[in-house]
Amino acid sequence: MIAYALRFYDKLLAATWEHLQIVGFTLLIFLALAALLTVLCSYSKTLSRVLLNLFSMVYSVPSLALLALLIPITGLGRKTAVVALVIYNQYLLLRNFLTGLDGKELAKYILKYTHNNANISMEKGMLRMPSIRPISDLRNNANEISDFCRQTREPVFITRNGTGDMVVMNLEEYERQMATIELYGKLAIAEQQIADGAEGEDFPAVAKEMWGRVHGV
Repeated sequence: MIAYALRFYDKLLAATWEHLQIVGFTLLIFLALAALLTVLCSYSKTLSRVLLNLFSMVYSVPSLALLALLIPITGLGRKTAVVALVIYNQYLLLRNFLTGLDGKELAKYILKYTHNNANISMEKGMLRMPSIRPISDLRNNANEISDFCRQTREPVFITRNGTGDMVVMNLEEYERQMATIELYGKLAIAEQQIADGAEGEDFPAVAKEMWGRVHGV
């Protein structure tokens, strides 16, 4: 191998330069195309789903098989390689670009949740961030997700096609949060009643009444 490289270094350098040209040219094309498609998809959820499904089907085709399918159309050469690379990478780029746009509401919710529940904490010098997993993990690793929610008492944010879809959390934690929300609601009603001029009751009288109810007096 070394002897071949030393003997034909000029051909190897020429082939390497040609490869870099193809990669660079392809990179510019599929970035520009992905940006254009992202803009179009931002105006139409239907178009977004259609393109993602279409490119995901193409992405599932092995690269060599895709090249074989393109050869009768584009011929054998640089053009086929560029077209194959552009098409093959559109699914990843478009999905990630759309995730960045459509994930804003999910990000807002996560930031609000972590702020209210202090789920971002320092552990061993590292930040523990919220758990975000694709919906396929919910199907394939349901027990693992259940154990995580029970042990950490933290939710798992589930995404579908790159966008926020649902939140999975432990039942006890859910009931605790619902009770907290209900309590805040009652406090808000009480504060509004006081602001409207309602008269409250003295604490000793209330405490005596509650003690009587508990002890049946």
